[in-house]
Amino acid sequence: MPIIAQQLVQITANDDLSISILDEINKCGCIKTSNLFFEKNIPLEQLKNTLRHIAGLTCDPEYEICCTDEDTFNNFVNKLGELK
Repeated sequence: MPIIAQQLVQITANDDLSISILDEINKCGCIKTSNLFFEKNIPLEQLKNTLRHIAGLTCDPEYEICCTDEDTFNNFVNKLGELK
């Protein structure tokens, strides 16, 4: 099947190559965007844009609070792990 469209999602990695956003979501299942913005020094619009593309996240309309559907999110993380 030919590729009709492709979209790249920028995800910020830590020095140890762990993915900071996914690590934060894994801690408790939800994140507050403003807290992550200050803690990780990720530009707010970049952060919200990244959250829009992470499978298994449910966010409010402003992407201030995002929580995970654990099964879908874990599947997404596992697929990312296969890219190594």
